[in-house]
Amino acid sequence: MNPARLPLPCLLALGALAFGGARAADPSRISNLRIDGERWSYEAAGHTIAGFLLTPKGAGPFAAVIINHGKGGRPEDFSLRWAREVVQWGLVCICPTLTHVAGTAIQGQDGASAENIARIDDCFAILAGLGSVDRQRVAVVGHSMGAFATIAFCGTAPTHARAAVVCAGGVTTREGVAMPPVDLAARITAPTLIVHGTVDGAVAPPTSAQLERLLAQRQIACRRVLFEGTNHDLPTNPATRATVLALIREWFVDQGVLAPAGNTPPTVALPADLTIRVDAPPAPLALTVGDRETSPEELIVSVATSYPRLLPAANIVMAGSGAQRTLQVAPVPGEAGRTTIFVTASDGQLVTTRSFVLSVADATGVVPPPVVERPIPGRRGGPPKK
Repeated sequence: MNPARLPLPCLLALGALAFGGARAADPSRISNLRIDGERWSYEAAGHTIAGFLLTPKGAGPFAAVIINHGKGGRPEDFSLRWAREVVQWGLVCICPTLTHVAGTAIQGQDGASAENIARIDDCFAILAGLGSVDRQRVAVVGHSMGAFATIAFCGTAPTHARAAVVCAGGVTTREGVAMPPVDLAARITAPTLIVHGTVDGAVAPPTSAQLERLLAQRQIACRRVLFEGTNHDLPTNPATRATVLALIREWFVDQGVLAPAGNTPPTVALPADLTIRVDAPPAPLALTVGDRETSPEELIVSVATSYPRLLPAANIVMAGSGAQRTLQVAPVPGEAGRTTIFVTASDGQLVTTRSFVLSVADATGVVPPPVVERPIPGRRGGPPKK
């Protein structure tokens, strides 16, 4: 019997014995793998497992990333859309179909299930069999239910992933749910980037804060980035999608998944968090960019906002050139609330993203909570069905 398909409590007991040594990724384990263009499939435990595989041009060896979709998405939708961009960074991208996809033949195996852990591990075996992948530079990323599966896998197989990304995911002390338990997440050794919207109506932000605390207690590298006023759709929302991808790319460089030779990332220095009164006149905010190898004039600097209802992107004007730039922000008249402003600098190869929070107080001096736009459950970009 494949140990990865044992019940989750048994997996917790097997731990490193199952995955760290004897159960290392072995391409011969999947003898019936079929690859047809960008699609792959194989048979396991009476089911057809399928997904997508995108490879950069060249001979490699390449870094790689496993992209895990949520319950509201599918590999041909969410995962493949991300992969088409990520493959341009020079990574092999593999996108498995997880059991929480709509219409799956397997029920009750959502999120951090033994079956999903097994499928992610099988992706490592597929990558190992390609011959063009550097197995020491493989990352695992996931959104929502896919984030739950990512956390569970990295806790079960702590030596496999060079880095992890958790988008709108977290941990729990409850039993019998799709979210991974804290004792499993406490085994993670992979440096982990966490991104979360502060008004996520599907996965509560405190669950990712708990994951951050677990990693910090064990001195595992971790960065948690909050998007003020953003709901569960932050990786697909046009206002925040590019920023999420920029943060992931930066994390991959920081953790050695991507290793551009002879180049260092740009630097970005921003204002501190700022509070203004509603309808205050726009004031220029100073920022500084730099790069060791690239002239500041040649850096591409972009800006994004996490809560367009308060501060649309069109209401942010960037001025200046070279190292010294300014931002002029104009919140929507009469609106109060809080938004995260992200500034990204790129030298054409590497990116650096930094942020600060702009709070707009109402006439009484209070910063009200955001007006949450709740997408229809199951709709593309919306919260997954629970």
